[in-house]
Amino acid sequence: VLAGDFNLTPWSIYFKEFLKKTELIDFRKGNGIKPTWPTHSPPMLIPVDQFLMSPGIVVHSSVTGEDIGSDHYPLIIDFLIST
Repeated sequence: VLAGDFNLTPWSIYFKEFLKKTELIDFRKGNGIKPTWPTHSPPMLIPVDQFLMSPGIVVHSSVTGEDIGSDHYPLIIDFLIST
């Protein structure tokens, strides 16, 4: 699992190239966009916080959390590592 603020959207050519090179999977595939930034301007929200995983990890649920005082909304991911 690799998670954090990448300052890139899933539509960025750099993000797509990173996924291709690392063979990691974007959790958003099949789970919606889940925009996280900026909290001060909800109509302009974009997904710059990422949760990437290797094959064998299954996301059970994913939600964008409540405002916690940051300029980013948190991502809350419930996942299982299968063997």
